[in-house]
Amino acid sequence: TRIPVSRGVIIAAILVVASWLGKALPLPPPRPHSDTAVAGVVLAACIVWPGVMDQADLDAKPVNALAAVGVLIAIVLTAFEAGFTFFDHADIYGHSECEKVFGEALKEAPEMRDRIVLATKCGIRPPWNGAQHCYDSSPEHILTSVEGSLKRLRTDRIDLYYQHRVDPNVPIEDVAGAVKELIAQGKVLHFGLSEATAAHIRRAHAVQSVTAVQSEYS
Repeated sequence: TRIPVSRGVIIAAILVVASWLGKALPLPPPRPHSDTAVAGVVLAACIVWPGVMDQADLDAKPVNALAAVGVLIAIVLTAFEAGFTFFDHADIYGHSECEKVFGEALKEAPEMRDRIVLATKCGIRPPWNGAQHCYDSSPEHILTSVEGSLKRLRTDRIDLYYQHRVDPNVPIEDVAGAVKELIAQGKVLHFGLSEATAAHIRRAHAVQSVTAVQSEYS
């Protein structure tokens, strides 16, 4: 018989384990903004890494209740204190509210910024307010999207910036070129791909080094 377990219990259990990990494996020292570590090195600073796609069902609807936002900020700060050092976002998670909530957490604890790896994604236009749901990895959309993420996350750079899904209408070389431009500007430190084929990875890497690849395993 399957015993139902609430999300709160699951989060509490994760944080208990993470707290033990945080004591066993101390947090990494602050990293300089000019970090140019190659693949594997920048991620070696991470102990455990939660995704923040579904903070209290934010992906289903925006959060307007200040109380709910306060709880989520507390969870982020508690996770960091417990040893979480990699936080994975996307500009569309929770109608963009997930990035905003995390930005509020950074506002409360600015010292956290230089001790974590902050990742986010772009390249999907969601069906909000009657808009067409589609992929859009055009360089113009990427350059616009990063500005929105930087503002919502309250940061001056994104450690790892992913193309959320491969866009069949945009050559992967153009995507890599746009991110390369952002890296040259210091707004992005590393380039990542999500759900990409080996061929796409090779082509993108030829233009801009690919630091990370994220794929669904379940």
